[in-house]
Amino acid sequence: MRPTTVDDRPAITELIQSRVAWMREYGIDPTGTDDGAVRDLAGESEDGRPFSWVFCEDGAVLGCTAFLRTTPEWGWTNQQRDESTLLITGTYTHPAYRGDKLGRLMAWWTLD
Repeated sequence: MRPTTVDDRPAITELIQSRVAWMREYGIDPTGTDDGAVRDLAGESEDGRPFSWVFCEDGAVLGCTAFLRTTPEWGWTNQQRDESTLLITGTYTHPAYRGDKLGRLMAWWTLD
């Protein structure tokens, strides 16, 4: 796992497009997967927007995940929102590796 950079944008774009194609093939609605997701996951974050990391193996991007360092107002008390947090806002893995449970591995990495 490493922080994303703008140079990761082509690999992240390909990863998300592959995942969306796989979702459509299996009848899953990929709503919410658009250019905004690519921008957020390609390291083009701004204050209050997600920052992201990629999971790489042998130089290939196999997964990416985006985080917020703040807790949204909905669903959380003021006391909970005041606590330090790392909220996963989106994770994509390449469908060619779907049996390898990369999403789980990235979530565990976050908890570590």
